[in-house]
Amino acid sequence: MTSDGRRLGLHTSTKLDFEDLVALVNRGLELSRGGSAKSFAGRNVILAFFENSTRTKVSFEVASTHLGMTAINFDITGSSLSKGESVKDTAETLASYDPSLFVVRSKESGLSQLFEDWTGIPTINAGDGEHEHPTQAILDITTLVERFGSLEALGGLRMAIVGDVLHSRVARSLTQLANLCGIEVSFLGPDNMMPKYIFPNVNRHSSFEVERYDVLYLLRIQRERLAHGETLEVNKYRSRFSLTKERAAHLRSEQVIMHPGPVFPGMEIDAPLIDATNSLIRRQTEISIFARMAIVEAVLEGSIGG
Repeated sequence: MTSDGRRLGLHTSTKLDFEDLVALVNRGLELSRGGSAKSFAGRNVILAFFENSTRTKVSFEVASTHLGMTAINFDITGSSLSKGESVKDTAETLASYDPSLFVVRSKESGLSQLFEDWTGIPTINAGDGEHEHPTQAILDITTLVERFGSLEALGGLRMAIVGDVLHSRVARSLTQLANLCGIEVSFLGPDNMMPKYIFPNVNRHSSFEVERYDVLYLLRIQRERLAHGETLEVNKYRSRFSLTKERAAHLRSEQVIMHPGPVFPGMEIDAPLIDATNSLIRRQTEISIFARMAIVEAVLEGSIGG
């Protein structure tokens, strides 16, 4: 256990080793099956979200409440940031209110790390820019383990991460943890949505042949992150990379569909497929509470990471 282990490696998921991941996944599944939650009554967590969020923010709030904590939402729209206060001053001000934990989401890469450096208070990265979204990756792996039976059973699975990989922090974190589990990852998407740099142990394909993969992980098309003046040809994208009803007709019963949300039906996936029998999309949202409970427990106890 290193001195910065309390961060759980959640500023960059590469810090998680396989044993850490086993512990988190097993604890998340235990909680999802009715296991007793630990109590951190009397302790505060500040949710500092500098970027819009529904699933991540609410699931962290619910997870913290289940652990007996008081969740305090920091609303940037009514804060002194609008008066010119620096983010550093804001972080130090929030730290004076005795939180045991920060959960930070931002458009800027690395802000969660800076929060902890500035305040000395454990900070969980709830998504930073186009860099990382490690808690999403952990809950995704937890969802897959629930479906396939164990972390070891994930080894050798083939996963297609489809869509706007270039702008996706989910893709970055999930690819790292998938590699840790022995999952073979492939990126699929238009050329302008593919990263220019090379990911280790990742294949790239220009066509979406659904039969190749055990896990179809569809990404949200992030229109807000497209380059200035760049447009998205919806029909062209659908014809090549959407999971349409026609493509889904070729799926085997054991293949699974995932999406981190929010889902835009008709773009990444046809609406009826969201609730198909082989879709894990709703379960990802449900299990996010328990996965994040496990993460908060581990961060506050300093039990894993490094």
